[in-house]
Amino acid sequence: MSAEGLAGAAYIVALHCATALALLWFFRADWVRIIRGFLRSLPASVRLSRQEGQLRLSVQDKDECLAWMIIFATIPVGLAGVALEHVFRTLFAKPGAGRCCCSSTA
Repeated sequence: MSAEGLAGAAYIVALHCATALALLWFFRADWVRIIRGFLRSLPASVRLSRQEGQLRLSVQDKDECLAWMIIFATIPVGLAGVALEHVFRTLFAKPGAGRCCCSSTA
């Protein structure tokens, strides 16, 4: 990769990191609420699972439910990313594929 390519990649990485930090900061109250909900439901879920002998979730409010939904939704997406990393990397390395994705969401 050329020096220009490295500089461009560094810029893109910095831009993504800054965007992620800005979103975390802006939605910090929501993240704190969701994390507290997860931590609240975890001991009750473990206790319930031990009592019944199988995996059970104890969800009392919307924050606890949202925390578990985020966790469960992340698992298949992570598995798909691991399984299809090479396919995505080669597909989106071409400008046409990126252009199609950007134009379809606009």
